[in-house]
Amino acid sequence: MADGDGPDGGGTAGPDGPAGAPPRGRGGQIPILAAEVRAFVHSTEDPERVRACVRAVAGEEAEVRETRGRGYHHQPLRVLEAEVRDRPGLRRILGLLRTEGMRADYGLTWERRLDAERGTVHFRLAKQPLLEGVVRIEPPDGKGDLVKLELRLQAFPAKAERFRELARTLLD
Repeated sequence: MADGDGPDGGGTAGPDGPAGAPPRGRGGQIPILAAEVRAFVHSTEDPERVRACVRAVAGEEAEVRETRGRGYHHQPLRVLEAEVRDRPGLRRILGLLRTEGMRADYGLTWERRLDAERGTVHFRLAKQPLLEGVVRIEPPDGKGDLVKLELRLQAFPAKAERFRELARTLLD
């Protein structure tokens, strides 16, 4: 086997297409290029608990980056972020979202969650339930401590209508 061939070298086709190609389509294949998970750590919060919330979505193995700054009222603020690009990690995230309650909510709200020009689907997840291993959408009033999840869709061609088609059936 030549360099570049085989499962570790990235030269052979796998269930999601050519090795190294981003996930696409259906039938076990996923149309997501990447997932970005982000949460703010307010001065009254335990940073490790918020980090645990980010990892509950992104996965334990995800590298969590931290940025420090100041909030609107000049209070200390941290932003924790993780990006997931590997197929197993993206499948795991979709699995977290594919609960009955999440599917019901998404079926009603997918259009407002989608930025069709950028091909991004936005979720706002409640922090506290994540600490208990439960994925729950933001409270109806939109208030509370949240973890933001952005799924960047992959479509060929990368056009708004194609992104709409993919987003509509994302949690099916």
